[in-house]
Amino acid sequence: MVNAVLSIFLCWPPLAAPGDAASPSGGAGSEMQLQTDLAAANAEISRLRQEISRVAGSPAEPGLWLQLAKVLRVRARLQIDLRAEAGDENWYDDPEGRRSMEEALEALQHFFGTGVFSLRPPALLERIQILRELGRFDLMLSTIAELAEENPRSEEAGSGLLILANYHFDRENFTEAARQYRKIISGAFSAEVSNYARYRLAWVRVNEAATDGQKTWAEALELFGQVARSRKEMPDVVQKRPRIDLRRQALIDMALCFPRARPNGDALKFFEGFGMDREETLAILPRLAQRYYMEERFAAAGAIYRKLLSLNPPAQDAEDYRARLEDIEHLPVK
Repeated sequence: MVNAVLSIFLCWPPLAAPGDAASPSGGAGSEMQLQTDLAAANAEISRLRQEISRVAGSPAEPGLWLQLAKVLRVRARLQIDLRAEAGDENWYDDPEGRRSMEEALEALQHFFGTGVFSLRPPALLERIQILRELGRFDLMLSTIAELAEENPRSEEAGSGLLILANYHFDRENFTEAARQYRKIISGAFSAEVSNYARYRLAWVRVNEAATDGQKTWAEALELFGQVARSRKEMPDVVQKRPRIDLRRQALIDMALCFPRARPNGDALKFFEGFGMDREETLAILPRLAQRYYMEERFAAAGAIYRKLLSLNPPAQDAEDYRARLEDIEHLPVK
């Protein structure tokens, strides 16, 4: 049975792979909190090793090896975050963190050696994440293929395909990334995994819009809109720390798309259709207004700044919006 300490760690997000857009934890937690979490992880690792020795050869052993691998990966993340917190420019290549990852792979090898099939999907997914984090992409890709072949309809297979699609996206292989995202969307995977695939597919279209034009911007806008309406969280295999609100992120990204997808559209009416609360409105509309301002569409920008002022924003923001409106009054209306 997973104890309370371990349950804290099993949802810990994976370490960013080389080339990912993720950054070190920064303000996500103080050094003291990271040290506390690391001490808890070390204590849990010691407990699991002792428990494995005690139950060796029993039906409980395989699950304990899998739990140990997960907590070792958590320890690696904490070790790397501590190095980042200290301001080390090479935080992503921490020797202690890599050593913990290697130990996690060894724990998984013990698990696979037990021959227990029922826990193979989560164990294979754990291996995929560790290999990604170590930058061993050839092995990662072959393990994704193995998982998809053995359990094509499992949630773990969906998460593996998501990692595969992101791998291609990060290398700007957008055609293959789109193919994998669509495979996830059309599959019978969880709403969280499918929704995030839809979000990433929208970004494929954004990257292609520079050459494909307005239709592609419109497709991206529609995909972001579907994500914003779903209100689903990011799946754990891609979630960062602190946690990212995917709906809010999709709304922000829609502010990039809308002026190009619907050049003559009523932006305020469109975004009001998403039932944004005041906090969301104050986060999204300034980006939309800035987009219109940069494109010299000053009438549209002015309407949004006036809407923002009606919501009683923070004093500094209100001052900035009034200054921008004063600028707009002296610029040609478009």
